[in-house]
Amino acid sequence: QNQLVVDHVLSVSAQESLLNHWGPLFSTEGSACVTLCTCWLLAGYLHRAFLFQNSVDCTTDRALSKTFETWISAAVMMVLLAMGANAVVDHSPALQTLLCVPCREAAAAAAADGGDVMDGMVASSSWL
Repeated sequence: QNQLVVDHVLSVSAQESLLNHWGPLFSTEGSACVTLCTCWLLAGYLHRAFLFQNSVDCTTDRALSKTFETWISAAVMMVLLAMGANAVVDHSPALQTLLCVPCREAAAAAAADGGDVMDGMVASSSWL
């Protein structure tokens, strides 16, 4: 009897430590990567960051300013997408059960999403 109780407590503790602390958009590596790449490419397209005159054939100041513009725009897009995905999932019980997110708190997920966005954008900036 005691062994079953100990096993149950350890199981619950392990599950809580492995819970996803991000929102549904960043809950898997695949969706987070697709979101990061899509937002980066879309922001670069909008700011014309990938044009020859804005990347290879320009001054360092211009290249850095285009990178900064692209970085800020992509980060804003990712945060807005994460907040939108959180709102959609929070209003749909079927999605909550499907994505296994009923136990996460919205504030904690938003903070973790913001941290994930910043980490991803710093990594993508360092590739340049």
